[in-house]
This record gives sequence, structure tokens and C-alpha cells, in this order.
Amino acid sequence: MSYKQSWKELNDMFAVLSTAEKKGERIGIEKGERIGIEKGEKIGIEKIVINAIKKGFDNATIQELTGLDIASIEKIRKKIVDKS
Repeated sequence: MSYKQSWKELNDMFAVLSTAEKKGERIGIEKGERIGIEKGEKIGIEKIVINAIKKGFDNATIQELTGLDIASIEKIRKKIVDKS
């Protein structure tokens, strides 16, 4: 009886670990996708700001178009000027 009980406990632990591993993998994938989307959106907005600056748009207009705060726009504007 002891052998059967040990075997059952081992199988139960394996099932729990397997379930936890699958759940952890799913959570990791979801978090990675969320981070990737957020990073992609940030890059896209920055490209829009850069193009708007190059076209001569003022900070208020860029803020209205992108939703970024003026400090962030100025930071991007400074990067462009420093590269020139």
C-alpha cells in the first residue's frame, strides 16, 4: 500500500507542476505581448513626433496629435537637434 500511495503522490505532484508550468508560460506570453505592444506604440508615437518636428509643427499641435506631454516632446526635439 505504501508504494501505491507514494506513486499516487508523485503523480499528483507532477500534475500540479505541469499545470503550474503551463500557467506560468501563459502568463509570461501575455506579459511579453503586452510589453511588446506598449513598446511598439511608444516607438510609433516617437516617429510621429519626429516627423511632425521635421515638418515644423509646434509643441502644442504635436501634443494634441499624440497625447504626449510637452516635456516628452521637448526631449525628442532635443535628440533631433543634438543629432544635427
